[in-house]
Amino acid sequence: MADISYLEAWRMWFDGKSTVGNNLLGVPMLWWGRTGKIGAFLGGMTVVLDVIGPERIRQFGERVRRVDPWADLPEKWLRVPSMIIWLIGAVPFGISAYVGGGSVEWTIGVPMLVCYVAIAFAVVNPDALAKLAAMMLENPVSERILRWIAVVLLIVGFHFDLLAS
Repeated sequence: MADISYLEAWRMWFDGKSTVGNNLLGVPMLWWGRTGKIGAFLGGMTVVLDVIGPERIRQFGERVRRVDPWADLPEKWLRVPSMIIWLIGAVPFGISAYVGGGSVEWTIGVPMLVCYVAIAFAVVNPDALAKLAAMMLENPVSERILRWIAVVLLIVGFHFDLLAS
């Protein structure tokens, strides 16, 4: 795979040549495109959450809490060991998800690790993400920051998705 510059990637794209099969900053263009898709999705999801509104998000979190299989257990402390067991299995898997040439490929290992930690957090407290989203949308400062982050994610994500197409 050839390592191309940012401008070379755009030149190839405008010439109608696929950039897939090349590397940009040492990362395959395929992964730049995938990362762009995820960024654009997260940016768009923020807009959807803003339209839904904090109160409805909080209500959704309460419904999730009611169907929580752990909620009926008197031993709430069992959640922590379940999270620890999940992480013991997930962290090594996430880190070693893709080993190429003797080095861990961060473009696969790190996102998988983040996903596993988020899932473990959701197991421990299933309505916490809904509460966090509602709280951020109710606070004017964090709402403004969240909207700017969403705009940047949407634009940059679409940009790299387009560049990798």
